[in-house]
Amino acid sequence: MGITVGRNAIIWLMGAGLLTGFGGGLYAWSTGLSRAFDMRRTEAAAVPIAQLPVLTEEDLAPLPEPVRRYIALTGSVGRPVVTEIAMEFEATMYDAPGADGMTGRAKQYERFDAPHRLFLMSSRMKGLSPTVIFD
Repeated sequence: MGITVGRNAIIWLMGAGLLTGFGGGLYAWSTGLSRAFDMRRTEAAAVPIAQLPVLTEEDLAPLPEPVRRYIALTGSVGRPVVTEIAMEFEATMYDAPGADGMTGRAKQYERFDAPHRLFLMSSRMKGLSPTVIFD
């Protein structure tokens, strides 16, 4: 006695297989972007830093008084200038004005002496989990 599989069952199985394959591909692609971000950050950070100038009061002279006061309070005057920053934060991106925002975790790396900016964001939008990287 043979087993008869209906046409609808075959379509459902094919659909489930395609959906699983698509989901796995999307996951591999998004984790690949995270690895790419880390690799590019490592490359950017590996560029030798030139002799760093020391931040002086004269450097602050053109800035507004509140900014000069804040920088002085941070203890930055008399220390080498900042050449790179790395931050992680929650972000919201919008498709268009008035549209619902796409929120997610973001990582950003910037290097000022050898200009370089990297931005990576993983989020949720319309049931998907897109990951974007800007270099």
